[in-house]
Amino acid sequence: MNRWCGLLLPGLFLATQLALTGQNLESTARDLARQVAAAAGTREAVLLTARKLSVGGAEELDGIRLAFEAELRSQGMRLTDRPGAPEVRLTLSQNLTSYLLVAELGRAEERHVLMAAAPRQLSAVPAVPAPTMVLEKKLVWEQEQPILDLTLTAPSGAPPGLLILDPAKVALYAERGGHWEEQQSQPVVLSRSWPRDPRGRLLLNGNAFQAYLPGTLCRGVIQPSLTMECHESADGWPLEAGTRLLGLAGLAAGANYFDGRVVTAPGGARHLPPFYSGAAVEDQGGPLWFFAALDGRTYLYNSAWEPAGTVDQWGSDLAGLEPACGLGGPVLAVRPGDFSEPDAVQAFTLVNRSAVPASAPVAFPGPVTALWPAGRSSAIAVAQEPDTRHYAAFRLLLACGS
Repeated sequence: MNRWCGLLLPGLFLATQLALTGQNLESTARDLARQVAAAAGTREAVLLTARKLSVGGAEELDGIRLAFEAELRSQGMRLTDRPGAPEVRLTLSQNLTSYLLVAELGRAEERHVLMAAAPRQLSAVPAVPAPTMVLEKKLVWEQEQPILDLTLTAPSGAPPGLLILDPAKVALYAERGGHWEEQQSQPVVLSRSWPRDPRGRLLLNGNAFQAYLPGTLCRGVIQPSLTMECHESADGWPLEAGTRLLGLAGLAAGANYFDGRVVTAPGGARHLPPFYSGAAVEDQGGPLWFFAALDGRTYLYNSAWEPAGTVDQWGSDLAGLEPACGLGGPVLAVRPGDFSEPDAVQAFTLVNRSAVPASAPVAFPGPVTALWPAGRSSAIAVAQEPDTRHYAAFRLLLACGS
């Protein structure tokens, strides 16, 4: 029995007229992926390949492939690297007026072609201004236990160190011979039980630090020795843009998401739908807020806390950084998907309050479990390695470039 019986149907042409932005091209890719899943009529693992026939940056194809792949997975299709598996080949091409996405399904003897088009010119959507950005990834630390957050230390009169928060402890490391060695640690004493997939936030201010945990706040110092005390707390967690504290958000009791309570100064308290993460960037002299909600969409609010749009192609972890390279934003966002898939983090900037890719995606072999700002133009991303199940923390540095 031919598992790819759906491929014997006549070819289908989809002409979807969408605005030419990175976001809408990725929406076109997701629409095409849904058509591919419907035409395939199988749950056999497929081999996905992608290519670009026109002149342009590879980051454009990377974003389209990530969106296409994520939608295939969400439709129940499995991907493999096994040679000889049924193939899905994605091709991006262009002419003077249009972009064309072509998906070819099946094996050499039986192929089915689906297409989707988007115009190249649309005056209502301006092009992303130069320069673009480069997002670099550097491994900082790896361990078997989950890493909730980490930060580099620079205490007065002492060598640089590394402060790591995990579910069991806060540990201080010093560099010795090119390696990090644990110097001291303090246990985390929780006032209540952990939720599933616990989260934590670590903030360092000179010699003092705060560790935010579910229902618990720990305060300590790193010099002259590492000391820490923990107590039950309903205090809000920080919402930041780079190094600037913009507000506080309340973590939902017994859960790993925020309950929607947001406190800002001088705006006071706001009540929003529950969200996994929040970020803010400068926009026309005031903050533009992003909240990754539990329904899979990111909701935007302006400085007056009025709804200002939605973003559909982001996952649940966001980090807002301070303006750079003469562009609005930026915001770092993970790709949509679940914890069984490889992940990626990408920088986005704002054009007329629309999120537009500003860097190529930075890939991770497993899911990103934490993403926190760590300076004006950097962030910490933690990912789980799918084979060893270990956790690795990376520093993401955003720089101007092309």
